[in-house]
Amino acid sequence: MTSYARMYRLGFTPWERYGPAADAQLRSWLDREAEERPNGPGWALDIGCGHGQFTPEIARYGWEAVGADLVPEAIGAARRKGPTEVAYVVGDAADLGAFDLFVDIGCFQGLDTAQRTAEGTG
Repeated sequence: MTSYARMYRLGFTPWERYGPAADAQLRSWLDREAEERPNGPGWALDIGCGHGQFTPEIARYGWEAVGADLVPEAIGAARRKGPTEVAYVVGDAADLGAFDLFVDIGCFQGLDTAQRTAEGTG
């Protein structure tokens, strides 16, 4: 079991506390994307979406939003929370196909050196 899976099982999710601050930044990024994309929004992947804290906001901006996380319990909670127009999947973001926009709020910086190297980000 990954440490994130253990933390979700314990209800210890400190990364969700910075939601209000990240929300404002996310809206700013989505506004910029809306202005700069001549064909409008397409498919967006929220990497490490957890309980789906930010994925619905991406969908509200017109994106076909997909939230992905490795922890089944987190994805289950995100699905229960909704909305239904957002897709949530358990899986590795590197294996989910092509997207027009990638959103990472709290995922990659949580990887250790070996994980970042494996992902090609080290």
